[in-house]
Amino acid sequence: FSRMGFFVTVCSVLFIAALTVAPFLSQVGRRWAMVGLAAFAAALLVILPPVQLIHRFADLSSAGGLSGDIRVLIWQRTTHLISEFRLAGCGFGAFESPFLKYQTVAANFRISYAHNDYLQYLAELGIVGSLICAALLASVLVQIFRGLLANSDEDRRLLVVACAGALIAV
Repeated sequence: FSRMGFFVTVCSVLFIAALTVAPFLSQVGRRWAMVGLAAFAAALLVILPPVQLIHRFADLSSAGGLSGDIRVLIWQRTTHLISEFRLAGCGFGAFESPFLKYQTVAANFRISYAHNDYLQYLAELGIVGSLICAALLASVLVQIFRGLLANSDEDRRLLVVACAGALIAV
């Protein structure tokens, strides 16, 4: 029942749909397809979520968990952690211990992660580790776009579209 997981899934499905049909449409057809995809996305966001997920969206600012404001403050404190361990990071999976030094909010909570994947990876891996991950991701993206441009085999092109959709979801 992840709120962001549901949103990312809908975005990934729309991205796959756009890449699947775009090569076969004219310029005007692409514009209408984008309007149709936007309407489809709105319908998916309204129709598909289970009741439990809708309740999670309703509880964004409840007192029982971390509110959005506290998460923003955690992100701000995470930037202090990043600046202390900027080159090599604090260690993969070791966010909780060094963050205690900067935890000035949500004192009654044990903050185990940054509630933001990008900040968490930067804090744990540092600039060097993040650049290595970015280089690996860039090489995969280059291969995907090469595969999309060389669409001689339809089955292969659709496999590349599926890989691009999976990468978007991640």
